[in-house]
Amino acid sequence: SDWISGDDVALELERRLAFSPPRGRVLEFQLVEPGALPLADRVAVAMRAPRLGATAILFPSDEVTRSFLKAQGREADWKPIGALAFTERNGSGLDFDFSDLEPAVAPPEARAVLRLRDLGEAPVTAVWIGPEASLLDLERLARSWAGARVQDGVDCRVTLGHRQLHESAARAGLLSALRVAGARIEMPLAPPRPRPGAGLALACGAPGARAQGWHESGVLACAAAALTAMYVLDDRLIERPASEPTPPVDGARDGTWPRGPRITGPLRGTVLLVLGDHVGTDRILPWGARVRPLASDLARLAGHLFAGVYSDFAARARAAGQGWVVAGRDFGVGPRREEIGLAAVALGIRGLLARSFDPEFRSLLRRHGLLALRFADELDLAALALGDEVEIPDLPDGFEEGKPLVVRNLTRGVQVAVHHDLDQAGVDEVRAGGLLAALRAGTASGAAPGPSAPSARDTVA
Repeated sequence: SDWISGDDVALELERRLAFSPPRGRVLEFQLVEPGALPLADRVAVAMRAPRLGATAILFPSDEVTRSFLKAQGREADWKPIGALAFTERNGSGLDFDFSDLEPAVAPPEARAVLRLRDLGEAPVTAVWIGPEASLLDLERLARSWAGARVQDGVDCRVTLGHRQLHESAARAGLLSALRVAGARIEMPLAPPRPRPGAGLALACGAPGARAQGWHESGVLACAAAALTAMYVLDDRLIERPASEPTPPVDGARDGTWPRGPRITGPLRGTVLLVLGDHVGTDRILPWGARVRPLASDLARLAGHLFAGVYSDFAARARAAGQGWVVAGRDFGVGPRREEIGLAAVALGIRGLLARSFDPEFRSLLRRHGLLALRFADELDLAALALGDEVEIPDLPDGFEEGKPLVVRNLTRGVQVAVHHDLDQAGVDEVRAGGLLAALRAGTASGAAPGPSAPSARDTVA
């Protein structure tokens, strides 16, 4: 299909693997027709690996790879590397026929990926082409908008992710073409947020967009959503003054940015909540019309943490002073929401124990100085119950890379082994109380972590 890009292939992969995530596996594409996907589309698919829980997504090294390296002056580094036949390894896989794929969309509040046509004729009020969009995506966008205009009332932004992309797009005349069509060209600063209560907001090439309320889709679907007839007058970027002056807002209610406390000794706390499997971020912090406006009011935002599971959770956590949350498998699946970490720290939660964690959610907890502990034996979850007093005695000296920890249930007189699954940089980060505290203390190891459309039959392991 002419309306399929690498983002749509990635969303289809996410749709098929939503309830059977390939934790710790490597997904490998075996292209039946060589050159079926441009390199930029392959990168868009491969970058979906962390969200799927996969270790990596591999593509064969073919003429597409060779052409890219040649353009970079590195053709001598190229070597052909093909994929082994899947039947030689496990005899199973997923079949993709790119010509049959449809544009897809991932709503911010749902785990499932939907086909774009299933949304009906809902109005679109914002389109965002994010910083991970490639030069190929910008070419597709400019080609789709040639001779047309962005619809009046649609806030369309294009964020350029790096200098090489900016220079290449400028040389190709893409930036002027996008401006003529009515898009705002921006550098990657603070990500835009859609207006609450407005129409649909579509985004592509924007990591974490779903957590901000965007519907994630492919670049061509975003282009189609923004199109309309040509306008002669170009005054749409002029913001008209409000009819009445806006009163000043008192910023004191926002408070300070909460930081996790440093780990200086054994941690003790109460089990505040025990959950089952597949508890997603939309249940941890329901991100609807009531909660989204509180994003900068952390005191009130924290009151909604786990409110959909236990209405008095925030009051219980504040009364306990510090505590723990226990859950089953795939804890924290769904859109990434940094506000979860902020709210948890504000309520005094010191960590979470689960049978397994979503990889992105585990990284979020690490950045905020929260312990994410995985049971060494999944059956040990039964050793902890609501209201139990638990302690981790081996802190901070026993908190090292590759070294398991022990959780003691002081109420029942039992103990269980847990793994933190952190490298040394992650250990230092959590010890310090999160990424910001580690950077301030100097213990952080680094910064926080148009061609034709594809048409071929492919297989994914």
